[in-house]
Amino acid sequence: MKSILYMITLVLVFSFKAQKDTQERIFGAYETKTEGVSGKIILNKDSSFTYQYNAGLINTSSKGTWKFTDKTLVLKSDEEYLTNEIKVKEYVGKGMIIITDSENNPIKGAYVVLDNDENALETNNKGSIDINKNRNPESFEIHYLGETYKYKITSNETNSYSVTIYLADLSKTYFDNQMFKVKNKSIISPERMEFIKKQ
Repeated sequence: MKSILYMITLVLVFSFKAQKDTQERIFGAYETKTEGVSGKIILNKDSSFTYQYNAGLINTSSKGTWKFTDKTLVLKSDEEYLTNEIKVKEYVGKGMIIITDSENNPIKGAYVVLDNDENALETNNKGSIDINKNRNPESFEIHYLGETYKYKITSNETNSYSVTIYLADLSKTYFDNQMFKVKNKSIISPERMEFIKKQ
């Protein structure tokens, strides 16, 4: 019994050491360069990262945290890099939808369509619209600045919705637990772009 416990302990120790050694090797700066395209990913020891990508008129960046498991690098951007998306908080309230931007300013003039209804409702100066108290929508769409944001309501107990719109911004890239392959001294994106570690 003691020998089995000893073997298990040895396996765990070597496994942990191998994982730690791999993580130590993964720290650093990685670059990609092809004609008209350049990019950089910097992995810091505190598990933070920075990302930069340039292609023609596109110059985009991101920051956040990274983790490494099973030959896979996972990047999660900070919320400030969210772009062209909405976040919705559902709650029980007065029966309304309140829409704000990422800096919590009310958005006036957004159009909201409940359950594919033909009649759109427009947000007022406070960024809100009233929902008929007898109505329990299953979904809504928001139309604002040429973009459409769709949302399916998750609870039939709620009647009010706080919506934050993160407007489209080409200067930002948002990684939502995006997985990159790690191979030798390179990181390979899902689009097969290879970032090679600088010596």
